[in-house]
Amino acid sequence: MNPISAAVSLYLGHGLGPSPQEDASRLTSRFGYDAPHLENQVRSLLAELDKIRPDWNAHTLLSGSQWAVAQLRCAHPELDDDAGTALIWAYSWWWR
Repeated sequence: MNPISAAVSLYLGHGLGPSPQEDASRLTSRFGYDAPHLENQVRSLLAELDKIRPDWNAHTLLSGSQWAVAQLRCAHPELDDDAGTALIWAYSWWWR
């Protein structure tokens, strides 16, 4: 897993609880001195994702979340499937 993909999952807390909980301290424990740089990258990705708006008349919550993350991943092919899953999870929570 590449560092940015791992950072996305860790920062959001994917697999650690029932809902996304942004926490940069998880990055520090895993990445040490690279954590601030990765945190900035993750925050930038999340801000970019937040600007992507599916046509909610054509999508369910899940399909719209998947579509939005697919758009983000087109622009950021470095994001792996694990990061994509974490981002879909977060995006769907944002729009509940």
